[in-house]
Amino acid sequence: MRADLRVPFVLRVVLGQVATLTLVIAGVAVLWVGPGGLYWLVAGTVFSILAALADAWVLLVEINR
Repeated sequence: MRADLRVPFVLRVVLGQVATLTLVIAGVAVLWVGPGGLYWLVAGTVFSILAALADAWVLLVEINR
């Protein structure tokens, strides 16, 4: 992989993993803690939207360059 593409790739992968991990934590926390675990669901939703925006940016803008 080219060095100039490595950092954006790693950021996209990390953002996707964080979004998935917070949703998994939300499910486990709701089972163990109860409704207090729903705060993790909000974080997971925010990270999922950020990951989708980053992917949309790549598809709409970066490919045309």
